[in-house]
Amino acid sequence: MNKDRSKGSIISISYNFQNADEIKKQFCNYGIEIDNNSAEMDKIKELTDKRHNVVHSVSTIDYDAKRGYDAVEKFMKHICKKAFNTGLEFYILKGVALVLQYQFHKAVECFDEAIKLDGKKSTIYLNKGHALQFLNKNDEAIECFDKAIKLGEKSSNLYLHKGFALYSLGKSDEAIECFDREIKLEPKNGHLHLYKGFALYSLGKSDEVVECFDEAVECFDREIKLEPKNGALYMHKGYALHSLGKSDEAIECFDKAIKLGEKRLILYIHKGSALKSLGKSDEAIECFEEAIRIKPDYPTAYRFIAKILHEQGKHDKAEEYDSKAKSLS
Repeated sequence: MNKDRSKGSIISISYNFQNADEIKKQFCNYGIEIDNNSAEMDKIKELTDKRHNVVHSVSTIDYDAKRGYDAVEKFMKHICKKAFNTGLEFYILKGVALVLQYQFHKAVECFDEAIKLDGKKSTIYLNKGHALQFLNKNDEAIECFDKAIKLGEKSSNLYLHKGFALYSLGKSDEAIECFDREIKLEPKNGHLHLYKGFALYSLGKSDEVVECFDEAVECFDREIKLEPKNGALYMHKGYALHSLGKSDEAIECFDKAIKLGEKRLILYIHKGSALKSLGKSDEAIECFEEAIRIKPDYPTAYRFIAKILHEQGKHDKAEEYDSKAKSLS
């Protein structure tokens, strides 16, 4: 990530930390004072030995957040002195911590408090936009992203997130414009090619879709060579392979991601879909059940199970899952 483009984006920093030294460096760049002698730094390092990269899966809220939340919480309490002496940084960091704890409504409230204190700081609107996306308030999220852009926000992935919000609203043409803008700056970012592929698919542009997903796979392969223990990269490579109809290869990637500690809801949804496409319906149901264990109020997983059960002639059982999906919709 280009340093100048990432500076100032608290949520991006918090979701991409890999070790204590990186946390210290990034927050110093933001202007927050750190107690260099704090014994908590070692504890933070233990808590952050695994990358938590939610920006690369903004369509879900189903990642292993507790470790990341604990890290931010400890950082706020024991290291970040300035954050408690000035309300602005406190509300921004608290909002990030709340996002990591799935408390998106409260996070938005924190960012709103920060805006009251400084309505011209672009990073606040960027953070608020992310939280709103998790609440499926994509129109409001786009307003926040546009405000951040107007205020000069240079964060990497800003247009990625705006593009995904537009895609979620069915505005695929506008979404592709955002992805293309970011691709010019980061041509080797596999996530940009992946999401652009999804948008192109929704427009029925099959030839360009294949090109995007192929490029995404190549990008993820390059990143995996640099970070072979980053499960999120295998997961997203699996998404691209699954989209290309390469279900066996996709499942290998999903299994590798799981082995490396990824437990996101969407991972099991994609793995289940890949297994279903190979005729492995019982294994697919197991994946969808795992998705339900991660997020019990996710109706799509119930619908997928119901569909398989209907195909198997288990209609009574299928109706139970159908009813549950309807009650959650």
